[in-house]
Amino acid sequence: MIRMEDHDAHEMDEAADRDTPINIGTRSGASIDIAASIEPGALLRAMREELGYGQRELAQAAGCSQPQICVAERGGDLRLSTFRRLIAAMG
Repeated sequence: MIRMEDHDAHEMDEAADRDTPINIGTRSGASIDIAASIEPGALLRAMREELGYGQRELAQAAGCSQPQICVAERGGDLRLSTFRRLIAAMG
């Protein structure tokens, strides 16, 4: 799980202004460098891949369809409630 609480809002804002990557930790102990201005779909995909989930597996766990995840990861429209369910399904 990506722990965003490790980074305060000020740090995130400064990084966004500079478009500087931020290193965040994951549940497995690995870390991922992300740009502060990362798109939600790219973040969703990075989290899913880090946890070793396929799109179908995540869709089943979150109660949505695999095509919804595919569209979201490519930057398509996604309801906030669906995004929250996907994040919750990944722990």
